[in-house]
Amino acid sequence: MFKRSLLPVWIGILILSGMFLIGQDAWPPQTDPCDPDPCEIIENATPGTCTPVDTTDFTCECEPGYGWQDHTKTCEVDPCDPDPCETIEYAIAGTCTPVDTTDFTCDCESGYAWQEATNTCEEPIPTCVDSDEDGYYAIDPVYCPEGDDCDDGRGDVNPGVVEAPFGDPICSDTLDNDCDGAVDGEDTDCQALYLDPPGNVDATDVVIDPSYDPMLNYNLNDRVNIVWDLVLGATYYEVFGADEPDGTYTHLDTVVDPASSYDDMQVETLVIQDAPAGVEVDDPLYIEWEDAVRTLLNAFKNFQYYKIKAFNDAVESDFSNYDEGRIDYTNAEFFDIFSTLGGIALSKVLFLAGPVGIGDTGNWTLYDECGVGNVNFDLASGNVITFTFTDYTDSLDYDSVLGIDCSGNRTVVSNGVIYGDLNFFGIGELTGTLYLSGDTAAEVYLEIPMSFGEPQDGTADVKYNGEEVTGYIFEM
Repeated sequence: MFKRSLLPVWIGILILSGMFLIGQDAWPPQTDPCDPDPCEIIENATPGTCTPVDTTDFTCECEPGYGWQDHTKTCEVDPCDPDPCETIEYAIAGTCTPVDTTDFTCDCESGYAWQEATNTCEEPIPTCVDSDEDGYYAIDPVYCPEGDDCDDGRGDVNPGVVEAPFGDPICSDTLDNDCDGAVDGEDTDCQALYLDPPGNVDATDVVIDPSYDPMLNYNLNDRVNIVWDLVLGATYYEVFGADEPDGTYTHLDTVVDPASSYDDMQVETLVIQDAPAGVEVDDPLYIEWEDAVRTLLNAFKNFQYYKIKAFNDAVESDFSNYDEGRIDYTNAEFFDIFSTLGGIALSKVLFLAGPVGIGDTGNWTLYDECGVGNVNFDLASGNVITFTFTDYTDSLDYDSVLGIDCSGNRTVVSNGVIYGDLNFFGIGELTGTLYLSGDTAAEVYLEIPMSFGEPQDGTADVKYNGEEVTGYIFEM
């Protein structure tokens, strides 16, 4: 039998394997669509601008006036270069969009529409739409100037609908049913034709704790807060104020429903002039000063009276009943008032005593003008000085003609003792606490140095309206 040698076969296999291994670094074959540069041979393309898209696709930049056409890989005429929208009347420059190599579109100014047939901006042909078939065209200022249906998707909303009367469900459905620009209560047709005056008007006042503990009072000292009941059908309220219950009420501010409160903020500043120096309490200068000071204190933070009116766009209510309100004093304001009134009382009792010197003795009593209490000045042997206030009553209500009004509701009643045991030279200190009640509540602790029988400026610690302040200067 004939036997063929296998050596040539193995040699062939080895040669083919070597050829295969030698070619591994170049497999799979890599292709660059931009090498060589196709933009060099494409008409109107710019050489060197080829950009690969993938291994088989690319783009080129074109010369001015031409645009790249991706589907044909050519540079064709660009209808938007130069921009035709710059020269077309009513067209907006810079808005050109190519349609093909010979056609384009432009955006038009308001009130004009692009006409493809003529490549111009023209006034549109009116086209009105009534989608809800209620007989009224949808609002479209450009295509339907006569359109007046503010919601063309609802047949129950159009200018022919009657949005009325007050209280009807149509006046609370949150729709502008008659397309007049006003919704529900904003529409005068939906507003009440009569409004009750606001009820339960309540203005904050100065309220004193029954215990007369000044640290238990927390009155507003920068405003009067006024509240009232809401009125059905009202859209806003006006707040009025006066100095007297039957006085002239002036407008303070407007409050928009549903708010029903108002803060009448303090705008006054208390400035009390010092008493004239070197004169007695019966001197005309002192009497004039006291009258001016008491007139100032009468007006400062006195009662105010408030009334409210309810309004809508159709009608207004009558005035509400009035309520009185008052702002309390700050701690500093109260100290200024106390030191002024207290100084007047001490000056008057010392005037009764006349000139006294070290070692003198005596007892003098000043009765208050309200006929309730007194302040007693006792000068005992050994230079012992005692001022005793017993229900000494003063009032912040004052009239230059009628004098102090003790029947008012701003009385100040003082009780307490100020005491001092001076040495032979009249040197020492008067100390003590006065408790104030009536239509107020306060505690004032005083320390008044004495030098050769003459009082010097001292200090005062004041508890008032929930606040304690120490170290006020008490001028003598």
